[in-house]
Amino acid sequence: MLRNNDIIRRVRYALDIKDNVMVNIFKDGGCDVTREEVINILKREEDEGFLKCNNKMLEAFLDGLIIFKRGRQEQKPGQVVEPVKINKNNINNIELVNLSDSVTTMYPMLNDNFEEIASAVKINGSTQNITYSADSKYTSSMILSGIKAALDKAVVTGAK
Repeated sequence: MLRNNDIIRRVRYALDIKDNVMVNIFKDGGCDVTREEVINILKREEDEGFLKCNNKMLEAFLDGLIIFKRGRQEQKPGQVVEPVKINKNNINNIELVNLSDSVTTMYPMLNDNFEEIASAVKINGSTQNITYSADSKYTSSMILSGIKAALDKAVVTGAK
């Protein structure tokens, strides 16, 4: 099973990112870590000083990596950011957008799992009591967490 530390380690070595740059990447993603903590995150689980990377740290690293590679995307003057909208009686649509080729290559089951969970959420009208296959529990739980986070930010409109 691929763990968060494994993901960070693979990305770091694939892109040949130095330790001090890793610290800045985490910082850009909203997570302050020291160089020593980065070194411990990159260690193997059996190594002394290993620091387990939780989901928040991984999210911060990936967000920071996007900023590192692409730069910050500032909101343009007059640009309006539309919130997610749902009506109080049901969830009409859930879409996975801006999925890069590298993500689909690294996680080939992502689209299938997403469709299965999105369908269940639309049928149930909530994220409560959603079940998924044990074969893909990590991927499915991450997708469900993402849907929950989007729904928490959603603006509820009147019933239709």
